[in-house]
Amino acid sequence: MSDATADTCSLIPVDRPIPPILVGGDIDSRGCKPSTGYSWNSVLRECVRPWMTKTRIITVLGDTVSCTGVAPMQCLQVKKGNKTELFYSSISGFSPVAGYTYRILVREDKVENPPADAPGINYSLVRVLGKKLTTGTKDKNLVGTWNLDSYFIDDMGHSLSGYSLRVTEDSYSIQFCNIINGKYTIKNDTLISPMAMSTKMACVDDTKNMLESAWNLDGATYTLSNSADKKLMLSVKTKSGSTFVFTK
Repeated sequence: MSDATADTCSLIPVDRPIPPILVGGDIDSRGCKPSTGYSWNSVLRECVRPWMTKTRIITVLGDTVSCTGVAPMQCLQVKKGNKTELFYSSISGFSPVAGYTYRILVREDKVENPPADAPGINYSLVRVLGKKLTTGTKDKNLVGTWNLDSYFIDDMGHSLSGYSLRVTEDSYSIQFCNIINGKYTIKNDTLISPMAMSTKMACVDDTKNMLESAWNLDGATYTLSNSADKKLMLSVKTKSGSTFVFTK
């Protein structure tokens, strides 16, 4: 055999098994496995499949409304520009307070082969980015200084004077023993005021302590009417059932 023939033969590959490609056998510097579709998500700080998991920022109102999906339910309301849209899914870990607007970062995980009538995406809260009082309905009839005329606690009515409720279009203050003040919004005829503040003075006056314990504007309903002597009356009924009647 000539040298040329020998050189040609030496180039012929020898049959041998081709090693299999190990899916998932590669790991990058973050611990993710690119061959299985995982890559690092810097927001979630974990390995995800980008087509299955993503994040987005949404603005959502704390007040839910009645809606109908598969069945009657309560829906969140999501702001998109100047419009408000119903959000039919729940957001795991998110417990909004009525009267506030939230800017939140949410995680969206697609559900593979979801059952019929089940959501195709699961939503969960990553973190709250911002929170502010919602600009709500204004009732200019509430604005002014109201003088306490009477109160009803445990169905017992009492006449009383010497206490005043001062109301602006979005805030109020009242003093029994301590000064209580806060912001409020209105939903229908319900006052929403989840973040009231109060001074912390000790008080030995039992009546003041009782009134102070009974007063809570958050969730209270109110009505405006005219008294027999044509004074404007404001009746505030708290969630616990106590009623305060003011005039001006």
